[in-house]
Parts: sequence; C-alpha cells; structure tokens
Amino acid sequence: MEFNLMAKDKHALKMLAVDLRNSLETKKGEGPEFSPRFDMSFFKTAEGKQLDGLIDWVQDFITRFNESESKQPQEEKEQERQELLDAGWLGKINPE
Repeated sequence: MEFNLMAKDKHALKMLAVDLRNSLETKKGEGPEFSPRFDMSFFKTAEGKQLDGLIDWVQDFITRFNESESKQPQEEKEQERQELLDAGWLGKINPE
C-alpha cells in the first residue's frame, strides 16, 4: 500500500516510538524512570490547544490511511495479512 507520510506524520510517529520504547524499557527495569517526551509543540495552535491539535492530527492520519488502504488491491491486503500471520504478529483464527 502506498501511503505518503508528511513531515508532521514522521515527526509524530518517531516521537511516539521513542516514548513507547522508553516506557517498555522502564517496565522491564532496564531504563530510567519513564517520563513522556512526546513533542507536543508540533501541534500548538494560536489558542494553545495542543490536545485539540493532536486529536485533529490523529483523525486526519486515520482518514488518510483508511483512504489509502481502500485503494489497495485485495490480493495485496491478503499477502500482507499472510506475512503478519507467518511472522506471528497476528493470531491464527480457529474456524471452530
């Protein structure tokens, strides 16, 4: 599936990944105490409504992703699903 990420998308996803990694390391006892470092300044508005900006970005991201996915051929979706099953990322569904 083709999905073009904007600079804001890349920045937000990278920061979320770093926060997730740091959180998991803390839970394993391998890292320092976790405190989120997600850069909210990217989502500031003139009124200072960072949460509104973040929610708007998430909704826009989901919409754009779903639009891209809807244009994806069914065979490609099935191939991706099979790759995820083979890798153990998705649980196998019992037909019982």
